[in-house]
Amino acid sequence: MVLLLFLIKLALVRIIDFVRHYPVIVIGTAIIIFSFIVAEMNAAITFDANQCIVVMAILVSAALFVSLKNHNTTLDLIVLSKGNFTNKTIRVLVFMKMSVRNNVFLLLFSLIVLKGLIRVEHVIHVPIITTFSLLCSFALMNIKNRIKSGPAPQKTGILGAFSPDKKAGGETPRKKHTGPLVKSTVYDYLTSDFSQGAIITVFLFIVVLFELLKSKDALKEMDKSSVAFMGLAAVLSLGFMGIIDSIPHANWKYYAIVMPHGFGYHFKRALLFLTGIFGLFMAVFIAAALSFDVVPTLKYFYCVIILMFLSVNVAFTMGNVFVKALALIAGTALTVWIGALYAYLLPLLIIPVLATLLKAKIEYKEWYLL
Repeated sequence: MVLLLFLIKLALVRIIDFVRHYPVIVIGTAIIIFSFIVAEMNAAITFDANQCIVVMAILVSAALFVSLKNHNTTLDLIVLSKGNFTNKTIRVLVFMKMSVRNNVFLLLFSLIVLKGLIRVEHVIHVPIITTFSLLCSFALMNIKNRIKSGPAPQKTGILGAFSPDKKAGGETPRKKHTGPLVKSTVYDYLTSDFSQGAIITVFLFIVVLFELLKSKDALKEMDKSSVAFMGLAAVLSLGFMGIIDSIPHANWKYYAIVMPHGFGYHFKRALLFLTGIFGLFMAVFIAAALSFDVVPTLKYFYCVIILMFLSVNVAFTMGNVFVKALALIAGTALTVWIGALYAYLLPLLIIPVLATLLKAKIEYKEWYLL
């Protein structure tokens, strides 16, 4: 009995720790589950075999993309070194856990299909693709870790003398490098959790936009286009929300000591990063809105900009990441509600943006102290 209580307590601690460190994944997963449950209660969702394979291919690509990042296992080796595990066994266990975490959205989709919330013609290929993705993710991380930890090959003798990296005169050819600002921005903000959330957001955006354009005439007749486009803006805000996971990963010690900058520099950098990732889809969003009506398009664009600024402002404030995610969900719900039903209240949305901007400007220097 004591052992059972200990295991339950340990499981609760692990769950709380996971929620605290990965709130974007948890909240996004909860939103997706709730959306499918509501959709299943109101209308049957049916995928043919090709549609299901396309959806799973996107989710597998997202998982493999995240698996290509550098995974440092030194801390795990130190923590588990007191056990009776070899270093090879510890790495296998760590990569198995990371493989499951990288494929969390694929596993969620598979459970939804197997549960029957989405009706698929042939269900047998769903567990096969899921297992394949888990194995490939594990293999990628394991192989990359071995290559990284192995000694770098040295070119000697004749091969070294006639290396293609050197010219006949002994000069090394110049390599094209990415600008330091762009490189540092991508390195700081493009985390694995942000990448996964961005890929899922793009997938949801394409699906929702396709369904919206397919029922264009019906939406015009029922005068529901405003609600539909605000829902599409909410999908984009789910991708903006990933910035709250990116800000803590920035190299704040470097910016505090070597290259100190004001709040405006970091704020503009985060905005440009989100614009670079989602700018194309924002342009598609505006183009689709223009195909319905010109005047409401300004309202939709205004709401998307509000959601982007709100996400960046909240990301720079200090506090629990889970609380920040909840605050952004509340801000998104308020923006969608006002934008869809009460257009005359749109100027009031500037108030939370200014309030969070002021709070972020006051607190952003505390990141230097962490």
